[in-house]
Amino acid sequence: MKQFLTLVVKLQVDINQQQMLIDTASAFASACNWINQNVNPGLTNRNSVQAVCYKEVKEQFQLTANHVVRACARIAANRLTAKHKGKKVKSIQPTSFDCDARTFRFIESNWTVSISTIGKRLTAPIRASSYHRDKLQDQQPTSAQICLHRDGDWYSGFQKDSRTLLGLGPLSGTGYVSCQSYLIFLRKAIRSSSAQVPNANSSCIGKCNWG
Repeated sequence: MKQFLTLVVKLQVDINQQQMLIDTASAFASACNWINQNVNPGLTNRNSVQAVCYKEVKEQFQLTANHVVRACARIAANRLTAKHKGKKVKSIQPTSFDCDARTFRFIESNWTVSISTIGKRLTAPIRASSYHRDKLQDQQPTSAQICLHRDGDWYSGFQKDSRTLLGLGPLSGTGYVSCQSYLIFLRKAIRSSSAQVPNANSSCIGKCNWG
């Protein structure tokens, strides 16, 4: 499974928006669990999974088309990981949902994000530190994961080619580098400055397995 460099930022959502995210995460988790229980367990390719259940999942769980695609992708990836580890796929909890470029958009002009939900699209400010602003400036993340953290708040995990975030241009192959490689590069790049480098456990940077 690929590893992605993810920048995590807090979403500043109101009560109504929180409920929209809760409802979407719940529907996404229910869709994922239904897919895993009803689609041939031998299918581990996202396209194969999607081909046999897309229409039924969309009608039953009222997710957007792209969220259905992401639900199929998550189960396919989880099945593949479980198969390699010789374990069963765990039940998906209603605490997150995956987005692509169509269901998630970062708006740099006012530092907000636009997210598709099962109700309507919402726009919410993000709590971006100077570190986040530096890394996200002039960037357009291609995907994200919206997550409910243990503190009860919602966060967005921005995802983009880390080489692009570092200003190094695209990579061939997977196009991604790990969090550890990123930190090594960053420390070397600013060794002569007094800027503080985040560690691997920082809340604003981490490695995520992505379906």
